[in-house]
Amino acid sequence: MFCEIGSLAAGEAVTVSVQTRPTIAGVLEATAEASLDQRDPTVDDNRALLRVRVLTAARAPAVAVEPLRLTRSGPGLVVFRRSKGEIRTSFMLNRAAKVSVTVLDSSGRPLSLLAGSRLGRFGSGRPSGTLTRSLSGGRNNAVIRLSSRALGKALKVRLVARDAAGRRTTLVLRVR
Repeated sequence: MFCEIGSLAAGEAVTVSVQTRPTIAGVLEATAEASLDQRDPTVDDNRALLRVRVLTAARAPAVAVEPLRLTRSGPGLVVFRRSKGEIRTSFMLNRAAKVSVTVLDSSGRPLSLLAGSRLGRFGSGRPSGTLTRSLSGGRNNAVIRLSSRALGKALKVRLVARDAAGRRTTLVLRVR
């Protein structure tokens, strides 16, 4: 902290008060130092140290945070352009989060997503097992490209959202 006092006459004093709220117990140390823009004949009195033992730390007030929600929007999943192996889904986030999309076969193994798969406005330029992007809250969508023969089987699309505080939620949709 920096506090500019201004000019003081010889022998004049000023008091600066600082109020803190310690968050952990232990020894709290504060140092104050004064300086001049001219020569000071007594530099030994320009510094003060205060040590205070904190027995009980102040507790931060509890803040109620709404749980992270990831819900389907509309019909959930739509097999779109079956000949091109595309699945389209819409979903809602109640706040910004990092979202991952994975397609699982009937035994739970992840399938490879083809290049051109999209999550929100962001597309994938190469095949991958999972597509992950940071998305804003509100309605979002994914277009997932798979091999056309994969669409003939029972599949699940798993969406996992994780917010900035590390809270996580999962939504699993079945492809019929």
